Amino acid sequence: MRNFEKMLKLKNRIGGK
Repeated sequence: MRNFEKMLKLKNRIGGK
């Protein structure tokens, strides 16, 4: 389940700052 983490990281990067 590394895809979920990758998606979360991407979402965090897009909706992080």
